[in-house]
Amino acid sequence: MQTIICLRHQAYKLVVILFLISCSNYKEIAVNSMNCEERIEAINSINNQEELKEVFRNNLMPHNSCTNSVRIAVIKKIQDQDFLKEIVKTFREGSWGAGKSIREAAIKNITDQDFLKMLFYNDSFYNVDNDTRRTFLNRMSLQRIIVKAIKDQDILFEIANNYRVDESIKETVVELIKDENYLKEIVRNAFYISVRESALEKINDHDFLKEIAENIEINYTVRIKAFNRIKDPDLNFMLRLIKNDVPYLTMIKDDVPHRNDIRVEVVKRIKDQSILLMIAKGINSKEIYGSENIFLGYSCQKVAISKLNNLEALIEIAQATSGHRAEAARRVQCLLNGNTCGNFYSYSKGDFHVDDLVVFLLEPEIIERHGLIRLDITYQQERARYKENHHLTVINFTIKLFNTEEKMILDKEYIAIPPKYHEEFDLWAKRKTRKAKLDYDELRRLLLNM
Repeated sequence: MQTIICLRHQAYKLVVILFLISCSNYKEIAVNSMNCEERIEAINSINNQEELKEVFRNNLMPHNSCTNSVRIAVIKKIQDQDFLKEIVKTFREGSWGAGKSIREAAIKNITDQDFLKMLFYNDSFYNVDNDTRRTFLNRMSLQRIIVKAIKDQDILFEIANNYRVDESIKETVVELIKDENYLKEIVRNAFYISVRESALEKINDHDFLKEIAENIEINYTVRIKAFNRIKDPDLNFMLRLIKNDVPYLTMIKDDVPHRNDIRVEVVKRIKDQSILLMIAKGINSKEIYGSENIFLGYSCQKVAISKLNNLEALIEIAQATSGHRAEAARRVQCLLNGNTCGNFYSYSKGDFHVDDLVVFLLEPEIIERHGLIRLDITYQQERARYKENHHLTVINFTIKLFNTEEKMILDKEYIAIPPKYHEEFDLWAKRKTRKAKLDYDELRRLLLNM
């Protein structure tokens, strides 16, 4: 009942406001009314530019959020460029309560491109009481408003290439540039990588994207971005990228060099199984690359292995002594499980590593006895207390093994416990895992005796 009365009251109030506005002088109401909604409704009914300016000048009500809303409503309807410019020049942050929001509203209505350009580069325009931090924030906010008001593509391009302009502002500018020639120049020459990448997002010219992808003098992240925007790149083009690329050594992890170069991205998109096999095995083929001195490195080989469908080749790699044994063994399990790989990638906890298990299942004597064994493994975390107020997380995992005839040959639960380095914990861990720790020697005997 109260809700109905409230709604009726609001409707009655709106009717009264509309009635007053329809029967009165709009300008007088916009200047003198104590009701904020009433003033804005009156402004929306005024079309005479001189009356709107007078309302703005004579808005002498207390300077609160309502007053600011009324001023902004007036500015949105004013078309006189000189008047808007005067507002921008006159109002400052902190003056009359909300100078910044009023300036922003005026800037959005200014169409004079030269004035907007002058405003953008005018350092004094952003100054806030000589406060460096507030001036910086004010500059960032207002420059973003200004560039969004600029339509002239030449001015936007000039701003995008100005070294003094902040990176985030340049990214906004690039979003506003429509001229593809300008976007291409930005991709080639912009200082900030993020700005180049923003420009690339708007370019669909495949010839240009190929040019950038092949240019070894351009930053590798930009080249990768360009390559990934090419739809269905042909094999010859991808092999040419592999041949001509100069990899950049960017990080070392686990004593294995990882290269953030375009070659890894190329290998990800190669579908030819024969070429993937050569890459996976590290074979240098002059017939394919046009050079005998091409070695793609660890990361490319790893990607190639993850895309191989040749079980025989994968088993050969997994049984070798190379650093890719685990990757090949995981790929075998992915294929045996219908290309479902979720539980086979780099899982380890305490004294259990799934890499060890998948490699173990491809030992020649086990394959000879059971054929390729399919692994089904599930994990479940458990909080365990080994001492009062001392807890740790242990992992219960269930291993199910199936032979080539899909007959289950093992279904057993194990536990993995994180290492701790004090005697009391070690004693508890031994008791906890006496019958549950995964022992590969025991597992080997069990499988070979079946």
